[in-house]
Amino acid sequence: MNTYWKEAKSKILEQFNEDELRQKLIKLYYEQYLCHRQIGEEFSVSRATIQRLFKKPGIPSRNRGTGKVKAPFIKLVTKDLLTRLYYQYGLSQQRIAEILGVSRRTVAKAFKFHGLTTRNRSEATSIAKTKIPRRPYDAEVDGKSIVEINALTHTDFSARKMRRTFRLFSSTTHLGQIIFFKKVIDNYQQGITRCSPRFKKNGFPPPYQWDAYADLHETFEQQVVTNGVDYLDILRNKELDRETILLYFTRAVECDGGIAIKEKHGKLMGEVFLESKNIIYLKKLGEIVTKELNIPIYYCSIGNDMYRLWISLKQETLDILEEMPIIHPEKLWRKRLVLDYLGEHVTQELSEKIEALRTAIVNLRNITVEIAKERYERMPKGKRAIGADELIKVVLEHYYRRFGELPFPIC
Repeated sequence: MNTYWKEAKSKILEQFNEDELRQKLIKLYYEQYLCHRQIGEEFSVSRATIQRLFKKPGIPSRNRGTGKVKAPFIKLVTKDLLTRLYYQYGLSQQRIAEILGVSRRTVAKAFKFHGLTTRNRSEATSIAKTKIPRRPYDAEVDGKSIVEINALTHTDFSARKMRRTFRLFSSTTHLGQIIFFKKVIDNYQQGITRCSPRFKKNGFPPPYQWDAYADLHETFEQQVVTNGVDYLDILRNKELDRETILLYFTRAVECDGGIAIKEKHGKLMGEVFLESKNIIYLKKLGEIVTKELNIPIYYCSIGNDMYRLWISLKQETLDILEEMPIIHPEKLWRKRLVLDYLGEHVTQELSEKIEALRTAIVNLRNITVEIAKERYERMPKGKRAIGADELIKVVLEHYYRRFGELPFPIC
């Protein structure tokens, strides 16, 4: 037995001196949470050999339960390890105690020994509720996403600083708007889009709607300029490429505008439009678009203190529509119709296609409102929210059962 022990020890000491071995054992045992047997496999020796090695430098073993442990543990567990587990990973002292095989009280003593401050109850509750890891803002990765997020907040969406996140949200009755918002968030893996039904007592019909929202990392707040006019001044002073300008304009149109399909002199005509109460915002955006995209922009008042910016779609401006990176499904349907049939005579077949598109949008909207009403009345407060993926699936299942296939693909 002694011969085996000496040979095993010599084998290990060929790789490490006494101090290096001690640090290695502490790292494997306390940081990587390996047991004696697993450490033995690491060194190609027996479990008994590792146990004897632990006794020599005086490294205390973990308890089987979460009871008391020898005092040296408090000094052996490193400040770096506790900092990483507690602050970086957001683990509680109880969870750290379970990982290290000691009591929570022992972990608390280790915190005190290393001079580490703990979270207050409010912060601890907030972390417990924040189950989804969110990626901080990265200028190299999120350049386009910030352009999109600003476009959303200057039109149909709002932004709010939460306790530990930055929330984007909007109310809608259209499934297309929910799909559009989810795609913007998913493109950059920012978070999870959720929807909660709401009832507006004094609102316009229908009173039932969906609040669509997504929580981003709090660092995104610093990149959003809430005033659209100020943001456009920033864009105008930068040397931005055509793609960035077109991206901002497209997302704004998808939120508070669209593609109008008209019949004029028996031919299919169309226009891209954006509506807002802020005429200064529309004119500044129009100036940037005219300058960068070299197309004529028109403005008009549409009543109720609302104004419209619009581009008449003709053969010479059709390239702009084709370049617009539209992801809103209902706007995408209209884009395809205009690209395929602009300037052509409106036949019976084309009229039926246009009508089928409009009917599908209305039917999807009605089903989306019905499900909002049902969930609002059936589910208790606090349990009504649903993932956007699940809501989209439920609405489409209802649509397929009632009306069959959609005239265009929606996702």
